[in-house]
Amino acid sequence: MLWASDKALDRHGKRVDKALFTNKEIHRMERQLVHDLIVPPSMQMSRRKIASRFSQLTSDDWRKWTLGISQCLLHDTCLSLVQFQHWLLFVEACKLVTRPSITRSQARQADQLFCEFGNGVRSLYGRHAVTINMHLHAHLVDNLLDFGPVYSFWCFGFERYNGIIKNINTNQRGTFELTFMKGFLQKVYQRDLLAPLNLPDNVSR
Repeated sequence: MLWASDKALDRHGKRVDKALFTNKEIHRMERQLVHDLIVPPSMQMSRRKIASRFSQLTSDDWRKWTLGISQCLLHDTCLSLVQFQHWLLFVEACKLVTRPSITRSQARQADQLFCEFGNGVRSLYGRHAVTINMHLHAHLVDNLLDFGPVYSFWCFGFERYNGIIKNINTNQRGTFELTFMKGFLQKVYQRDLLAPLNLPDNVSR
């Protein structure tokens, strides 16, 4: 996470050794999550996830943190009001794209929020804090308009490719990376084998 990394960035984009979230802040959020915060069962999250400085979160943990828990636990931390309000841009965008259904106007609204969030990261923490996922968020609107809510497709192309690669059978021995790449390329170029054929119009390639 941006604020919990041991190699955090200051507002000018320079690396600093001390994370914005100190151990004191982490422990306070742990205690608040356990003793003070009441959440529905679908949003419950282990305090050990926070103790690990957010390094072991699953996608479902990130959903719980982003959509429900973060607004409560981040409110009285070392984050400034500007930083907290900036985070809420991302929260609102995620709420829109994770709905069971989404309209075209909501998809464009989410796109605007994601872009504002990405620009805010650059201005608040420096351009080196901008990650590839933040850039990919700016292209998510095209997939939303084509395929609907994020529940119906992989948000990012690399996730879909990771799924394809993981389904390739290997013997789990040395140089299995080459097996992955060979199997992946075979699947990618399968259509090229049929392209030169003059198939009837009623036969699908």
